[in-house]
Amino acid sequence: MTNPQALLFDMDGVLVDSAEIHAEAFRHVLSQAGVSDFQYGRYAGMRTAEVVRDVFERRAIPCDPDEIARLAREKSAWAQQILETRNPLFPGSIEVLERLNGRYALALVSSGSEASVRRFLEQNGVSDLFQACVSGADVPHAKPAPDGYLAAAHRLGIHPSDCLVIEDSDSGEESARTAGCAIWRVGPDAPLSQLPNYLGLSRERVAAKPAHATPHAPEHWTAIIPAAGRGSRLGSNRAKILFEVAGRSILDWLLDLLLPRCESVVVVAAPWSRQEIAEAAGARSSRVRVVVQPEPTGMADAVECGLREVTTRHVLIIWGDQPAVQPESIESAMELHQTTCALATVPTVFRRKPYIHFSRDADGRIACILQAREGDRMPEEGETDTGVFLFRTLSLRRGLKTMRVNGFGIGRQTGERNFLPIFCLLDTLPGNVLSARVIGTDETVGVNTPEDAEFLSSILLHRTRG
Repeated sequence: MTNPQALLFDMDGVLVDSAEIHAEAFRHVLSQAGVSDFQYGRYAGMRTAEVVRDVFERRAIPCDPDEIARLAREKSAWAQQILETRNPLFPGSIEVLERLNGRYALALVSSGSEASVRRFLEQNGVSDLFQACVSGADVPHAKPAPDGYLAAAHRLGIHPSDCLVIEDSDSGEESARTAGCAIWRVGPDAPLSQLPNYLGLSRERVAAKPAHATPHAPEHWTAIIPAAGRGSRLGSNRAKILFEVAGRSILDWLLDLLLPRCESVVVVAAPWSRQEIAEAAGARSSRVRVVVQPEPTGMADAVECGLREVTTRHVLIIWGDQPAVQPESIESAMELHQTTCALATVPTVFRRKPYIHFSRDADGRIACILQAREGDRMPEEGETDTGVFLFRTLSLRRGLKTMRVNGFGIGRQTGERNFLPIFCLLDTLPGNVLSARVIGTDETVGVNTPEDAEFLSSILLHRTRG
């Protein structure tokens, strides 16, 4: 099945590399009953107490219900402690879920306890990716019975025959087939990372402007404008975003671009400029909010400040000195981002003497990002960003959190939390990060100097005069 309406995911063995941990936990508790030859493979996907009971029956060990319950509790607690400590996710599993969530209804179906399912969801911040979750406690019979998958399909309101189950075990496969679902059996020849490709999601890392950009739903988008800078090089003590170009503030040009295409706009200001920016923004629309970045600690921090206000599925970030980006370019970028189900889309252009350069490996993956401001050795010609970035909100939150926790992206010269390295972090699988060639070079000029302002004024005046 390549056109399902819903995807139903087993947890252990599909998303969490837990087989050896569960096997070790079973061996640990069963040794107390004299069992030294336990093999986990045949029991994967079954309830813990049912595994213990079956092992006892096969070995003619008295099946005392209290003893079985005690060993099951001890096994679950022992495994849960290790899983919480290690969190052994399969590589790319969260990224795969995030991409597929952009197109399909997702459900999590596990024979494990409600506590183990909750741990997985909370520890990895993926609760919002699933429209339904079924644990072993939610159904009368665990795998290989079909109860779990039937319950998930019912909760989603989708017929089981329109569901694709992602499983790794024999008992799970039997459960899915009995429920009437199609199945994708993960394994060495069919790793989870290949599922998006199997389902037809794009593997492109670079894409050109689409022939026609279809209208998108503004309610799915929030724009964030980092704008904590001062216009010192422009001879101004005001916030740079309030500097006038072609007779209007940069903020006005940006709001013209963003308000028709986004549910709301969040401007990230410095403490000293918040009030003035808020007054200017409030005169335009009640859908503009202004938040404060307390200290100038880097663009990653600025974006995180704005992200706290975001509730939409997608986020568009644009630097607060980019008044020349055209509506057609933004619409093309949004179109590509949504149709490919990319985690992140970064429009890029090639230019001589770049300030930023996206360095790629042999497979086209963004391996590192060179920055002149951090003292990196820059190429004579390079691929640079355009000041516009699009994300699935969940992916942006996860990436920024990972960068903060791991100290990833700290500038070696500035000491700031740089934002652009997030693309290296997310670009682990083909299709995760899309470089969109949709914005022209003239549109990428930021207002940093009087010469920049004069150049952009001529462009903007020419456009407004037709």
